[in-house]
Amino acid sequence: MGSFCSLTLGIGILAALTGLTRAGHAQTITTVDVPGARSTMPSAINAFGEIVGSYLDAQSTSHGFVRSRFGAITTFDAPSIGEPSTGYGTDVTGVNLAGQVIGSVRGVSSNALIERAFVRTPFGNITEFDGAPGAIRTAAYAINPEGGIAGIYFDASFVGHGYVRFAHGAVTTYDVPGFIVAVRQIRPNGEVIGVNVGTDGVLQGFTRELNGVLTSFSAPGVDLTTSGVFCGHCGGTFPTAANAHGRTVGYYGGAAQIIHGFLRKPDGAWSIVDAPGALRSMPEAINLEGDIAGEYTDATPLGHGFIQPRNGAPESFDVPGGSNLRVTGIGVDREVIGYYWDSSGNIHGFIRTPRTECEQRL
Repeated sequence: MGSFCSLTLGIGILAALTGLTRAGHAQTITTVDVPGARSTMPSAINAFGEIVGSYLDAQSTSHGFVRSRFGAITTFDAPSIGEPSTGYGTDVTGVNLAGQVIGSVRGVSSNALIERAFVRTPFGNITEFDGAPGAIRTAAYAINPEGGIAGIYFDASFVGHGYVRFAHGAVTTYDVPGFIVAVRQIRPNGEVIGVNVGTDGVLQGFTRELNGVLTSFSAPGVDLTTSGVFCGHCGGTFPTAANAHGRTVGYYGGAAQIIHGFLRKPDGAWSIVDAPGALRSMPEAINLEGDIAGEYTDATPLGHGFIQPRNGAPESFDVPGGSNLRVTGIGVDREVIGYYWDSSGNIHGFIRTPRTECEQRL
């Protein structure tokens, strides 16, 4: 049995690099804390298990970090764009298969808040950029394997616009009906998936193809009398994540003030993704294989985590000692990342790793 499990474990490590493993229902929780940080908040994970995120120091200034699959943590800051200021700094939002990290850096200059986007190479070189000339705030939210970046920028009139920055540095901008709320994914083919508030004031999803064609979408059965989608008074459909194959997840307001999770496939087919017994289900991440992770609330006021395998039953989980949690990503081997609050109100990162059958027997 021992040699069999050793062989299986070795195969599992190899398979993890190619996203082929299938885990059991048991789990392990690993806490992720940047040394000396007051709060640690992982934001994304790539197919090689690299985790990126932000952390706050004692002065509440934000910094970036990269955690290797083996646990080594590297911290970094984007070049300063203004005077050091409490509450500002480097915020990390994504990472691609090549290890390129994106985010934004904020600072105060001439008594005004300035925000620029950045991309960091695996070797630590950082390039800052703006969504358009004269932009006062630029945020990067998604990066594809080729290095294409999608995000939002605000002009001098505080009007938001979408942009796509190609790997060679060229930037194209676009607008959506109403106003843009968030960008969730840029696929390898350049298609952008995001969220906007339509001219009717209702939240909806959108896709923008590389040729500029925009398509809006809303969940079937959405009930606009149900608020609490994205904000206290908001209603409609709120996509939260998408994978390279165009499978999109999010949540919407349904009947009887229930918030349902959803999965939208590239062919336009929809399905509900709800955690058992949930009053509010919020899928937050989807991996390349279509496994979904998120959080939910039930009759208790605290949030719980859940994972919905592409071909399996949903599983719920909590972080021991955590009073609440937020899910931010899921790896190819169904490792779920996010952060949680402890009983003292401090924030810690976590990795929820499914255990193999051999690990459960050892």
